Amino acid sequence: MKNVSRAVALVAATALSAAGLVGTATTSANAAVAAQAPVVTSYTCAVPGFIEFALPVSVSTALPATVKAGKSVPAKAVKYQVTVPAAVVGTAAALLGATALGGDLAGDATAGKTTIGLTGKLAPAEIVDPAADLVLTGKGKTAKFTIAKAGSYVVKAPKTLSFTPVDQTGKATVIGAISCSLTPGAASKLATIKVTK
Repeated sequence: MKNVSRAVALVAATALSAAGLVGTATTSANAAVAAQAPVVTSYTCAVPGFIEFALPVSVSTALPATVKAGKSVPAKAVKYQVTVPAAVVGTAAALLGATALGGDLAGDATAGKTTIGLTGKLAPAEIVDPAADLVLTGKGKTAKFTIAKAGSYVVKAPKTLSFTPVDQTGKATVIGAISCSLTPGAASKLATIKVTK
């Protein structure tokens, strides 16, 4: 089923309810928020010897536009939209008896040499048609992080992403964690952060 990736090349780019990375008013105690559109990218996922598929992912988060060097940035909310291809949905329904499908996400974004952990939980959505793609939405957060040196940094999407399918009970399926890699040529820039002294 390695041809699944071609069948799901179109990303469901439905706007997320919180169009992430949009600037908001802040108090003097908080940094300004970077004004960015939600980033739509794609990962190539594989279960060795079984299936390979494309996983379109939309990421929406609010990162500070500016921070001070050496100052810890607290965790920030993240919202996701993920399109699970029909072949995976059908397999989950037929072989695992799943009536709904969700998932857990984990990966490390980067800003220069600084790692910014990302996690997310996609709420299980009912499998109405096992032959159709399934759009999942969910929330998560970044890990707190600190950038030591002043400068301008591009925050890049994780090069690898762990996707763990869960069933209608919210428990991980027997498939376990699926390793996904950022598809060559896919969008990778999540934001830009200016670090001041």
